[in-house]
Amino acid sequence: MTDPGSPAIRPFRQDGPYVDYRKLSPEVAAILRRKRTDRGATLAHTAWVIGIDPAYLSRLERGLRAPRRRVAEELIRVLDLSDEQADRLRDEVAPEFERR
Repeated sequence: MTDPGSPAIRPFRQDGPYVDYRKLSPEVAAILRRKRTDRGATLAHTAWVIGIDPAYLSRLERGLRAPRRRVAEELIRVLDLSDEQADRLRDEVAPEFERR
């Protein structure tokens, strides 16, 4: 059993940056993965170009997280999303949190 204080188990924080785990719809997540794979790009390379962790990009493509605005705009640019696809992604962007 994993120790509750270990980094593998992150407690849900009401006062911090983990409050809203907004998720992408399955349709938008599938668009991201399809656009990346159609270009023949790997998760690692695409994440490097965008400036994010490959694990984060994987979570986006599986619909487990929604990107912040900056990441969404980079995804739109790098994956060359159509206007309709870009609008759908922008509609699902996670809220920005104020730093305390």
